[in-house]
Amino acid sequence: MSFGVLFVCTGNVCRSPMAERLLLARVAPAIDVTSRSAGLSPLEGFPVDPRSAAAVRELGADPEDHLARRLTVQMIRESELILTAEHTHRGAVMRVEPMAMTRTFTLREFGWLAQSLPPAEYGGDPPTTAELSKRVAQVARQRGTLPPHDQSEDDIADPHRGTDAQMTTCAQQVARSVDAVIAALGIGR
Repeated sequence: MSFGVLFVCTGNVCRSPMAERLLLARVAPAIDVTSRSAGLSPLEGFPVDPRSAAAVRELGADPEDHLARRLTVQMIRESELILTAEHTHRGAVMRVEPMAMTRTFTLREFGWLAQSLPPAEYGGDPPTTAELSKRVAQVARQRGTLPPHDQSEDDIADPHRGTDAQMTTCAQQVARSVDAVIAALGIGR
């Protein structure tokens, strides 16, 4: 069984598909991870925003064949880790499926919480879904143990219909955050 990562944003044409595709491009090939994305108010059936697609290509990932879709309870239940673009998205996921609280984070929050943990170790073999889920639980237990911070620092602003500079900033934040998630889970190339 694959370790399922679900990325959530608003329209599912910028932030969450960027994260989805960057994760797939940067995870070690031997790791059994699936990556998907969805939106709370998606532009259903639309491909990745052209500027987001260009940014993802520049960062080494393939944006092709993505079509925006709506977040469902089934997607949440099938995912071992849910990462959102904003804390309001995280709240929306937990309202839909309260049992997902311990595996739902903002993308930036997950990396921030994981910084205080020692590196993940799996004995030289690729980690199993159970081992990765255990790591997610370790990260979740860091909530409330670290100094408080402003939740808005966890958000990645929506660049849709924004400037090119806003799109570039967004893509950089997403890429750094995905790299932090990969490092926290110990699943990098």
